[in-house]
Amino acid sequence: MAKQIAALFCATAMLMGTSAMADENNHDFTFSLNGDLKESWVPTTAYTVDRNANTEAKTDDNITLYGFSADAAYRLSEDNFLSGSFLGNRPSIGISILHLTGESKAKDFYAVSGVNSVLGIDGATPNTFWAAGTWTSENDVKLSDVSLTLSGTENAKTWSFIPEFGLSFRRHDLEYKASRKGAVTGNYFEVVNGGLDTNMYGGTLGLNVLSPVSDGWRFGVRAGVTAMVTSTDMSLTQDANSALPTIPDVSVKDNDNSGFYEGSLSLSVEKTFGAVSISSEVYGNANYGLPYIDGTSQAGVATKIANDKTAYDLGGRLSLNIKF
Repeated sequence: MAKQIAALFCATAMLMGTSAMADENNHDFTFSLNGDLKESWVPTTAYTVDRNANTEAKTDDNITLYGFSADAAYRLSEDNFLSGSFLGNRPSIGISILHLTGESKAKDFYAVSGVNSVLGIDGATPNTFWAAGTWTSENDVKLSDVSLTLSGTENAKTWSFIPEFGLSFRRHDLEYKASRKGAVTGNYFEVVNGGLDTNMYGGTLGLNVLSPVSDGWRFGVRAGVTAMVTSTDMSLTQDANSALPTIPDVSVKDNDNSGFYEGSLSLSVEKTFGAVSISSEVYGNANYGLPYIDGTSQAGVATKIANDKTAYDLGGRLSLNIKF
């Protein structure tokens, strides 16, 4: 990947060195390669260490995601079937592909739990207790997104108010693990592992406001809303290695279909060098309905999928754009 990126930047330098300046209003294709980074505040997953004292080992409520994305867009000719509509004379059709990964880890020390205080992921209450030890709760996240977007006409010489309509498929994979290291023995055990697989389908409405290009500089503000249907499968295993003689080996599965809703706001700045530009963007998102693992804290109730909380993102993007 590093070689391909280096080659792309070399090609960019050659394009920037040319004397020909592309007309911002006449290009047909735009290709963008982006580096993405965002901090997400998400619902936690908890494993009950002591059900009588309501003691829980929880995952961290924030996770850093990073990765790459790529965009390609084609501007329709002036005699297209949408000419003269509210989308203007030269709307664009684009595709975006994104992949982000991240992990979080939280550690807590807990003293000896009370007698008959263990609560399994299936809600069972085996007659045992946990010795003192350090608990580690981990989340590994992979997020992929493919979007198709129809955008209105932009004009480099005037303010542009560009409506956007999109269809999106998103894949959200979460791997969860709760482990324990004994304070006295030093023995390490994986108590729970498993995760969620979520497929998301939906659409986006947005408005992108762009300033005129002045001395190669352009500024933008974008607002958007997204609504998606989610389909989630959960699979968790307790003591998968059969290393804990007093804790039953248990598997819990669940599935759920629900709704996901997101609002976003971003600010951008772009500097143009002929056919090439470099742009940066900062954004904030708030969403409701992202599925998460709801660890049980009540006897007789199994761990399940939940989607009743709000999550937040704060991120940035650095882009290399080529227009031709």
